[in-house]
Amino acid sequence: MDAHGRRGYYDHLDFNAPMTDSTATELVGHLAGLGPSRVVDVGCGWAELLLRLLDACPAAEAVGIDRDTVLLERARHNALERGLSERVRFEQTYDAAALDGAELVLCVGSEHVIGSYEDALAAFAQRPRPPAHLLVGTAFWERPPTDEQIMDFGELPDLPELLEQTQALGWRARMMVVATERDWDRFEFGFMSDLGEEVDDYRRGYLARRGVLGFVYLLLDRA
Repeated sequence: MDAHGRRGYYDHLDFNAPMTDSTATELVGHLAGLGPSRVVDVGCGWAELLLRLLDACPAAEAVGIDRDTVLLERARHNALERGLSERVRFEQTYDAAALDGAELVLCVGSEHVIGSYEDALAAFAQRPRPPAHLLVGTAFWERPPTDEQIMDFGELPDLPELLEQTQALGWRARMMVVATERDWDRFEFGFMSDLGEEVDDYRRGYLARRGVLGFVYLLLDRA
């Protein structure tokens, strides 16, 4: 149980996305190379990727936004433990104005905070001072899904369609990292460690969609 009486609240995960340490290190290397001074993470959760980026960018400041107070508590604790709390603040309410002045916005698996993938990219582009760069993480179909999988995850594009859609929304991909099966296994089995009695059904569902449901990290510039 956590301090709020919840059994298993992402306790076995470093990231709330299909990501291993090696993938995170690759992404942070790309992002730190941009030299951002202000970063906003929309749907940051406990902000592990954001904190690693701040550690790699000593001059940067950041805002993390998430609706979940328990996850934000974990984020604040981790920031304090790493000596980063003076350079990052966490907010529970999404306010698009927080994006103004940010060179880099992270939106990893959290476009739902704004709406769809298209809604999120359009909203970022339409700010009075849109960010120069976005890191988005989003799902796509790697192989044709079953009808049941479409019901569970929606009408997702394949990767070429996703990139065309991104370009049409005014953004150009400068870097792409597709989550590997190892990334997925680390995420899904970490998540399953908290499930208890429901784990068997979830495991069967995951193994059925393994290699079918994909996830990609795109570093985007304004087109």
